[in-house]
Amino acid sequence: MAETIKAPLKGKVALITGASRGIGAGIARVFAKNGCSHIAITYLASKDKAEEVLAGIRKEYPSIKTHAFQADVYDEDGGPKLVDQTLKGLGVDRIDIVVANAAPLDQKNWKPIAELDYDTWRREMTGLVWGPVSLARSAITHMPKGGRIIMISSLSSKASATGLSELTE
Repeated sequence: MAETIKAPLKGKVALITGASRGIGAGIARVFAKNGCSHIAITYLASKDKAEEVLAGIRKEYPSIKTHAFQADVYDEDGGPKLVDQTLKGLGVDRIDIVVANAAPLDQKNWKPIAELDYDTWRREMTGLVWGPVSLARSAITHMPKGGRIIMISSLSSKASATGLSELTE
């Protein structure tokens, strides 16, 4: 991941979903390094890991205000909740950057398409498609001109593997 971003981030407010580890945590660190003043991150179950990510950011960049909160990509009403928790948790009235990075990883739902039922398919589509769209729709109302929404996807949407057929077939 690039350590320097060409777009100026000084003073920006960012929300990064699924940032307790991996790519999301890396994005949070790079945003901090490049001047974001407020960073909110979400986690599903790893509160301690999310707090570790933010503690590391605050240690290196003490002036950054941070907030971590639990969020579930399967929540059909998740977008407005994410935006509300970000605004309240950071004490701001805007969000400049949203990174929709969280993705469902419920392996019990991975099955061949012939075995896939509607409820399972709908749940996965809520997490993979509606969740990020709901977040974007909600964030736009609190985003100034020039704000950014970044959607992170998976190679699974292009090249399927056993049990992931609902993504590509």
